[in-house]
Amino acid sequence: MEFNYLIVRSYILRWFKQFARFVLVGLSGAAVDFGIYLLLTRGFFYWQQHFILASTISSLAAATNNFLWNRRWTFNDKNPQIIKQYVIYLAITLIYLAFLQFGLWFGVTYLHLYDILAKVLALGVGVVIYFTILRHKVFISTGQTVAVEKL
Repeated sequence: MEFNYLIVRSYILRWFKQFARFVLVGLSGAAVDFGIYLLLTRGFFYWQQHFILASTISSLAAATNNFLWNRRWTFNDKNPQIIKQYVIYLAITLIYLAFLQFGLWFGVTYLHLYDILAKVLALGVGVVIYFTILRHKVFISTGQTVAVEKL
């Protein structure tokens, strides 16, 4: 098997392009999450009293937003089993969110970091792992498989 610089370069460029799109989609998800949360909790008395439920609704809306945009724009995935794919995506997303919470707790409790710094560090580590898992387990494109097989 021969090493081909152009194939490796193409693979790396594609990874960075997808990762940049992934980050932009994540930012749009954060906007959806905070927008819905603020609309519910600041606009309706009921949701002020049930802010955890409001946060759950806004988080699920953001996760759905991110799934649809990542599926279409970031990974250009055309898997016809969208419901199965969405369920797997949600399961991985919940594990990712638990990882972020653990990172925050660990950073503050054991490393004695400022909470914002601990959250940013957990996010920095987690987002690369999360992207990689989604890329290889949820949004699997045929072009990516071919490029890896050529290496």
